[in-house]
Amino acid sequence: MITAVLFDFDGTLIDSVKSVWKEYRRTARVLNLPKRRFEDFARQLGKPWESALISLWPGIDVKKFTEVYRLEREQVMAIDGVLEALGRLKGRYKLGILTSRGGKTLFKHLESTGIGTQAFDLILHKESLRNHKPNPDALYQACEELGIRPSEAVYVGDARVDVQCARAAGMKFIGVLTGGATRKDFEECGVSGKDILETIKDLPEKLKTI
Repeated sequence: MITAVLFDFDGTLIDSVKSVWKEYRRTARVLNLPKRRFEDFARQLGKPWESALISLWPGIDVKKFTEVYRLEREQVMAIDGVLEALGRLKGRYKLGILTSRGGKTLFKHLESTGIGTQAFDLILHKESLRNHKPNPDALYQACEELGIRPSEAVYVGDARVDVQCARAAGMKFIGVLTGGATRKDFEECGVSGKDILETIKDLPEKLKTI
């Protein structure tokens, strides 16, 4: 029986991926880094900042990239229907956020998008996680803090790394197509078509079938 729903953040609850990609490209141009395709960038979504950068540009000076990258250029908004979906789920399930994004911008974006923190029983981010996706310990920690077993939760995300983490933890996964991964990406990771949603607003009805 599913008693908890855990959410990724970027691309799942907030529309941020294209904005972040735009700033990645600008920063890469300033630093004369080799060009990367959006598909390459999308495959790194969900990983901690440093890991994503090193995967894209092995040997990169992460500190320099971070100095040039302008966080204030991240233009984000809530995914359409997210507030309604959270309202329908609150009270029926324990709700949590598990993301590799840093806490400072996470809480800033939660406030600016109107999502807020009130709906969530748990929020884990880069600084509060023991380990990061795709390490299953990230989801184990969430379950420990919520007092549930992995089999009692579902993880909702928009990236390949989210699938990998959920599978490794023995947790059910539901993919949304509002972030980095395409339907084909999810299917290549073994996600069934019935577990791929166009957007988070379809989640309350989907959970009724589990």
